This record gives sequence, C-alpha cells and structure tokens, in this order.
Amino acid sequence: MKILLLVANIILQSIIFVNVIKYINKSDNAHIELSNKGKGVILTLITISNGVLLTVNENLNTYLLLSVGAFYLILVGYIDYKTKSIYSFINYIVGFPLSIIILLNILSARVQVKEFIIGLFFIAILSVIMFTLKIIGSGDVDVFILLYLFLSLVVGAELLPFIAIAEIILSILIGGVMSIVGIIYLYFIKKIKISKNTTFAFAPSIATAGIFLFILM
Repeated sequence: MKILLLVANIILQSIIFVNVIKYINKSDNAHIELSNKGKGVILTLITISNGVLLTVNENLNTYLLLSVGAFYLILVGYIDYKTKSIYSFINYIVGFPLSIIILLNILSARVQVKEFIIGLFFIAILSVIMFTLKIIGSGDVDVFILLYLFLSLVVGAELLPFIAIAEIILSILIGGVMSIVGIIYLYFIKKIKISKNTTFAFAPSIATAGIFLFILM
C-alpha cells in the first residue's frame, strides 16, 4: 500500500511539475529551462523527499500533507532559481485549500488559536522586515507564510512561535551558504565579475529549510 502510494505520488508530482513549467513558459514567455538533466534532478528531489517523509511519518495523512508542502517548495524554489520570480497563482492554488484545512482544524480545536496567531505574527513581521531591508522579495514573504501554515498542522501548539523563528533563521543560514557557493561558482568557474548588484534567488533556501523541518517534525 505505502509503496504504491509513494510511486503514484512521485509520478503525479513529476507530471504536475513539468506542466506547470510549460504553462508558465507559454503564458508568460518566461523560457524556464527544463532539460533532461533538469528533469532528472527534479525527479530525484521529489523521490528523495517523498521517500524520506513516508519513512519518518507513520500517519499517511501527515505524509500526504508534508509531501504536498515539499513539492510546493521544490517547485517555487526551482522557478525562483531560474527566473528570480515567484508566481502568485501557485501560492493561491496551494494557499486556498491549506487555509480551509487550517480553519477546520481551528474549529475542531486541533490547532490552538492563540499559539497559531503568535507564530503567524512572528513569521509575518520577521519576513516583512527582511523584505523591507531588501534581503528577500515579496514572493518570498508568501512562501515563508505558506511554509508556516504547513508546519502549523503537524507540530505541537507550544512550538509554533519557535517554528516561525526557526524558519527564518535556518533559511538565512542556508541562504548565506548558497550565496557564498554561488559567488565562488560565478567568479572562479564561470569567470563572471561579481558586483554589488549581483543577487541570488532566496526561495531555494526557504525550500531547503522547509523540507528539513518537515523531516524533523
């Protein structure tokens, strides 16, 4: 049963990923590259994330929820890496049903309102401050909030404020490492001059931090 679910999930997510990229390229003329090598990398990421999440979660509902969350993060991380843009329609498609699930959980007392709001306040304030300081873009704020919504459904109420802070700190640390690696790659391998205007996509850092937290939860 679990193996069939895992395989079906990997196939479905891979198909959705490719078609979302095709849709963006067709509707926005973004020309997001998705070579055979790129497809192989994405398939590997989807397979590993699903395999690990299924292994660490005995509850299939929890696995499916976090699997969707991990897929969302991989998708926006890849698109941001290629375009330095996050498309709002993806956030809406994921955020709307996720918000309904959270509302239902609040009404059934599975999610504690006070702790949830405190955590949401922390993640919103911290991410907006980072946006104001031009550390991240407006799309990254949405990704931070959606990541928090996913996590709020699987962690204890008392941990929610700390999870919000952990999201930010871990993403910044990973982003710093990725930036250093990116600079080294561009300067020493690609021989591209680095200027103060050189920027790197931040969503891949959020995605890495988010999937790591999914596995820990």
